[in-house]
Amino acid sequence: MRTRKKKIEQRIHKRFSAKAKTFAVLRSEEPGLDQIKKMSMGEIACAVYNSKPARMGQIVDMSQGGLSFDYIDGDDTGKTHLKLDILSANEKFYMDKISFKSIRDVKTANELSFSPITMKKQGIQFVGLTFQQLSRLEKFLRKHTDGEVPV
Repeated sequence: MRTRKKKIEQRIHKRFSAKAKTFAVLRSEEPGLDQIKKMSMGEIACAVYNSKPARMGQIVDMSQGGLSFDYIDGDDTGKTHLKLDILSANEKFYMDKISFKSIRDVKTANELSFSPITMKKQGIQFVGLTFQQLSRLEKFLRKHTDGEVPV
């Protein structure tokens, strides 16, 4: 008989559940979004979408070390040197040009088994955050999430 091993939490940072309408956007560093911080959230959303992101999806959970998000699988091959943007429409929060590395990218179960849409979940780890980015991220986690995710 097989026994189940207790899963050991290997994360360094506590994970927090993201509020609705909080998105991860992976895109190339093409010019054109320089003035984005002066825009309304609607204008930011349109500008980010028009930047033709490689991937865009709703954040599931996040920590000081990284995040995971759900997205619709599509043709994003050939897109390199991507940066991460975090956008929360409800919280009026936008943080751009975050360096990261992909930790996992897996197909998830689709609630509608007959749907032709393939959903995936990507886990990423932040890399080389500046002091300002880390400070903004800490404040966002403290004030604009739905609380800690149980282990």
